[in-house]
Amino acid sequence: MATSFVLLAKRSRYCPSVYSFTRLKSFVPYIPQAKDLWVLRHVIINLTMLPLDRFREFITANDLFRDEDPILLAVSGGRDSVLMAHFFHQCGFRFGIAHCNFMLRGPEAMADERFCRELAGQFGVPHFETRFETREFAEGHHVSIQMAARELRFGWLERIREE
Repeated sequence: MATSFVLLAKRSRYCPSVYSFTRLKSFVPYIPQAKDLWVLRHVIINLTMLPLDRFREFITANDLFRDEDPILLAVSGGRDSVLMAHFFHQCGFRFGIAHCNFMLRGPEAMADERFCRELAGQFGVPHFETRFETREFAEGHHVSIQMAARELRFGWLERIREE
């Protein structure tokens, strides 16, 4: 799926109803000033109070993407990313769902993987999934589990975006 960029939603740790959107044209680890990387970190919106028309208006006003752009949504199976997928579906945007299973949470992770696959089927959109041996990667690269998961996820999303 050739995509223009990847859009991620992340719930604020300070206020669970606030989300920040990160747009990655191309992921270049640890070099935020790289010309192909554009991160919208300071735009925070409250999705629980945002009707679809305002959601669409926000995307248009901030020139995040055009209606015809294919978008790859990173969906974990949690409430925030599932809500984002529902918004994209209800707005009629062209998107696919990508899910990473980091093999860290056992049966719960497998349930999230299955849920994301079913959600993509329900919406009739492309679905991409992968599994990572995150602990092994973290140990082999001498990084934390969180950093390992981030590197694995962003690298995989970038490979999908380039296809």
